[in-house]
Amino acid sequence: AYEITYGDWSSDVCSSDLVIAIHSKSRRHFVGLLQRISFDLSENQSLVCISNARSSIRILKQAAQAAADGDSETAATIWQQLLPWVRQQAPPGSAMLPQSLLQVGEVEQSLGHLGVAERTYLEALELARGLRQPRPQLIAILQNNLAGVYADLERFAEAKALLQQSLELKISILGANHLEVGIGHSNLADLLREMGEMDASENQIKRALDVLTPLASEHPLALAAALNNAAQLYQRSEE
Repeated sequence: AYEITYGDWSSDVCSSDLVIAIHSKSRRHFVGLLQRISFDLSENQSLVCISNARSSIRILKQAAQAAADGDSETAATIWQQLLPWVRQQAPPGSAMLPQSLLQVGEVEQSLGHLGVAERTYLEALELARGLRQPRPQLIAILQNNLAGVYADLERFAEAKALLQQSLELKISILGANHLEVGIGHSNLADLLREMGEMDASENQIKRALDVLTPLASEHPLALAAALNNAAQLYQRSEE
């Protein structure tokens, strides 16, 4: 249902700025793009660039809305059509392509396309590690998501290593008492329980509860998930 064409662009200024505008989802970047092209391009070229920019922003919003509505099939279709263009236009060494791959990986993972998700996350991780400006938080997210894929594939040792790496990065970036760190401890506890490492799982779930309990008023669902993991752990220990 979605067919995307971008026309013949004659300015790298237009294409590279549009990549930024698309991925920032920022009106400020979009307005800045429209202001710049009036100086850098002819009137006819400007009209082409504006048309493509508006079309691309609309397409990205459609993908985001489809994902939010739980329509992962539509979101995946849109992203798979958009991705070749991003590969072509993303500035070398920028975060644009790995961020796009993260989005693709998430929708493919939600559809149960684990092989596609694994390949997508691995490519994104390789790119993220080579960025001109380090993005450790992006790496941590990719490691966490890839660990989820490996857990679903019952490749538990690989999942464990990635969750541990992701958690260490989050602690170094955000501090030991951040929400994402608490969720990381809870995720690791859940995996360790599945692996039968009960003592290690208990240690992680206690850390998760220490972090998440003071945040319960603002983030009750995160605490509820950790408490559920704790309940499953102690239920299994009694069996």
